[in-house]
Parts: sequence; structure tokens; C-alpha cells
Amino acid sequence: MTQEWRVSYPRCESCDLKFERLWTSQKLEGYRCWILFKYNDFFKSLLYRYKGLGERALSLSFLQGVTMWFWIHFENAVIILPPAHLMDDERRGFSPLKEIFKRVGPCYQPFFKQGDYKQSDQSFPKRKDIGYHLRVEDSHLKTLKSHQKLVCVDDVLTSGETMKWMFQQLKHRGFKNLHGFVLAHPTKA
Repeated sequence: MTQEWRVSYPRCESCDLKFERLWTSQKLEGYRCWILFKYNDFFKSLLYRYKGLGERALSLSFLQGVTMWFWIHFENAVIILPPAHLMDDERRGFSPLKEIFKRVGPCYQPFFKQGDYKQSDQSFPKRKDIGYHLRVEDSHLKTLKSHQKLVCVDDVLTSGETMKWMFQQLKHRGFKNLHGFVLAHPTKA
């Protein structure tokens, strides 16, 4: 047993209270996408410390308390990671979303960014052009069956364009059992 599995509660009670649970879902491209938390200042700061500053140990914080639900709800599912820029992962020394979700299922990385593109830097109208900045590596999907349960994940759902694009690409390739799961979503006050 590794140490990370023995650590049951990496978040302190004070931090746990700062995670504002939404625990809701919405339909994107006809597929259900679950949303775990509000994208509040605390979550934004934690995500920056994790991704921007490379505090890898924080990966245990994001799915704490929902791992069992995830295993039951998405039994035998494959995790489909969002588009990544490999140089960012190399610079960090790890893939942030893979680090979070590897505990709940096998992770596949079929989507990649072409260049240093950040969806969060785009205006909402420009976010619809996401497909021009991404590519699909079909060889990363060839071992999956069309009926396989696939869960597309992301850290923050703002416009929903990344998740919609992932659903479209997988549907176009014949996958039918698609689901979404994001860690956080900005909400209006």
C-alpha cells in the first residue's frame, strides 16, 4: 500500500469548508456533465498553487470525499483528459489532471494543444474557435471499444466549449457512452 492511499483526509477541516460544493450537472452536446465545486477565490488560488506553482501533493485534495461516488457512478470507465500542451506538463514535471484522476480510473490523453493556446485567455466569442487550436491523436484511442464508458474531465467549466469539443470528437469517432466531470464552475453571485 502506498502512502497516498493511507492518507485519508489531506484537507484540513478549515480548507474543506472553503470548497463550496455545487454537486450539479448540465447537458452539453446532449451528454451529462457533472460539476463538483464553485470556482470561488479559494478554489482558484488552490488550482494556481497546484498547476502554476507545481504543488503536486495538492492533487489529493480535489476528489476527496467523492472517490467512491465516482467509482460507483462511472464503474469501469476510462478517463479522457482534456487537451494539454506537452511543454507545460514537461515544465511542471507532471500532468495536473492525470495526477488528480489516475486514482479513479485509467487515463487516456488523446487531445493536444497546437502551440501555447489557453482557452481561459480568450473572449467568450473566440472560445468557439477552440477546434483550430487542438488536435486528436487517434492512436491514443485505438484500444478503446465504441461502447466503452468514457468520462471527459476538466478542471474548470467556464464556457463549456472544451468539453463540447471533446464530446464532438469522440462521438465523431463512434464512441457513444460519453459523460463529463469537471472540478469547478464559476457561478453568478
